Amino acid sequence: MAPEHARNAKENNTVYSALTGGDTGPLDRSHRPFRLNAGDLVIAATDGIDTLPHRQILDACLAGPLTPAADIAERLLTAVEAAGDEEQDNTTLCVVRVQTAMALAA
Repeated sequence: MAPEHARNAKENNTVYSALTGGDTGPLDRSHRPFRLNAGDLVIAATDGIDTLPHRQILDACLAGPLTPAADIAERLLTAVEAAGDEEQDNTTLCVVRVQTAMALAA
């Protein structure tokens, strides 16, 4: 893809593959929408979050129903860094706290 096309392509924010040294496999997603309720958290993260045990991720999310999503994100990123895994080169994540009930298309 030419640089000019890449800058202006409508799909320029979509990941189609990853440099993992192997097959990326199928996408893990449902084709049916699911309901999100007020207070639910949605976390989208790169594999760097796997540095943490699931229980530690859950504990960060359950800090309190009024904890801002940005604070949860900061806790998770701080925990990944504190883990000190020399193989972990980066972590990107987004935490969203749902304000009102909604149905999302998966």
